[in-house]
Amino acid sequence: MKGFFNGIWKHTLPEKEFDQEGNRRIIVNVCFGPLETLTYGITKDNQYYYKYEVLEPEIFADVFFRYIEKQEMLEAINEEIQLCKEYHAEEMRILLEKEREKIFMQLP
Repeated sequence: MKGFFNGIWKHTLPEKEFDQEGNRRIIVNVCFGPLETLTYGITKDNQYYYKYEVLEPEIFADVFFRYIEKQEMLEAINEEIQLCKEYHAEEMRILLEKEREKIFMQLP
């Protein structure tokens, strides 16, 4: 299974490439009502980040972005891995475990 739904949230696979802004999304959750995204990722400069967006301008549109510490990133990945186990998303679990190992190997 490549991803899964948990209630109204779609959990998708980590991205392999950096986007044009220099970010690579590792945890990507999308809600379809209202349209929202919740993302944990890493920048090309090896900074971890959390980003929450509401993408419905007729209701309310906003972006919340902050850099986070390595430990917070690992906690978010561990929570997502646990959900993958519960929803039998094996491919996604394996990819997230590889991401977690990469982060463990990086300097603080």
